[in-house]
Amino acid sequence: MKVIVFNYALEMGGTDRVAVELSNIFSNGGIDVTFLTMKKRQCDYFILNPSVKRLDLGFVADDQADSGVSYLGFRAFKSFFKMFVLLAKERPEFLVSNWTSVNCFALLAALPFKTKVVCVEHIHFSQPSKLWQWFRKLTYWTAHRVVCLTDKDLAEYERIGARAEKIYNPLTVEVSRPSKREGKRFIAVGRLELQKGFDILINSFRLVLDQHPDASLDIYGDGTQRSALSMLISELKLEDSINLRGATKDISGAYSRSDFFVLSSRFEGFGLVIIEAQAHGLPVVAFDCPRGPAEIISDRVNGLIAKDGSVTDLAMRMLELIENPELCAQMVDSAYVSNKRFGHESIRTEWLTKVFGRLYV
Repeated sequence: MKVIVFNYALEMGGTDRVAVELSNIFSNGGIDVTFLTMKKRQCDYFILNPSVKRLDLGFVADDQADSGVSYLGFRAFKSFFKMFVLLAKERPEFLVSNWTSVNCFALLAALPFKTKVVCVEHIHFSQPSKLWQWFRKLTYWTAHRVVCLTDKDLAEYERIGARAEKIYNPLTVEVSRPSKREGKRFIAVGRLELQKGFDILINSFRLVLDQHPDASLDIYGDGTQRSALSMLISELKLEDSINLRGATKDISGAYSRSDFFVLSSRFEGFGLVIIEAQAHGLPVVAFDCPRGPAEIISDRVNGLIAKDGSVTDLAMRMLELIENPELCAQMVDSAYVSNKRFGHESIRTEWLTKVFGRLYV
């Protein structure tokens, strides 16, 4: 079976990481995999298996200045032609595409071929702009399958006529059972963008420090909000307690040096970082934002859920992690069991049966 996994780029985003992980899972299972990016290849951030072929369509864009509309310009037309030629040459059985705008592009390019297009959605249903929601409604009914991450999203895609399946993101780190932690070091991970709510987290952590001045918070990631967040930390005089660590390729090491994990996002498609933190044995707390965290966390069973967007409730939940080690230990044990559903073998089996229509390659 020949599969092309198609993604916009291979940089440091969560979608990129999941697309790489899926490619490696497919490859390890004996599938002939090609990883294709729309954006011109420069320096790949994540590592593909040696058996995975790497190609790109040569699309060049300034991701800060351009918007989704750039897909409709001349540069996109050239990439579309290259995609057409590639599909004619490779003749893959499946084209597994990632992200709404890229999915629409893939569906149109594959129309003349027998290739089955699988659209993978990493964001919640309402997140794309009105333009891409319109394109999605126009094209998704032609997809072989639409793979989404939550039950609520599944219902929405079925409503617009898509043949949808819910399959969780796979774990992208090794599961570990570390020894008991006794510090007060929190970690948060994500792009420094408004979506991730790090401004809320910083204000919330100030309340934690009022009761536990020896606590600390490390935020890993880069983005356009870095200067604003740094300024907020300075204004609140929290430089000794909150650190913007930047992006790192050794995220496992960062988790291992931490005691607790916190997610403060305004919205999430899934919340991959939650299961990464749980895999490293960290007690977690997350906002009840749309839509991912509630799919992963059962409150007070394998993590804590805070009221969406509430500075004070998030602070109270972080304080509970510090002050209730017995609950933390119970939640870590429960997470170890519940996260088996995100393991590679489980995810591979779901893809084979729900999407590829076969149990064996």
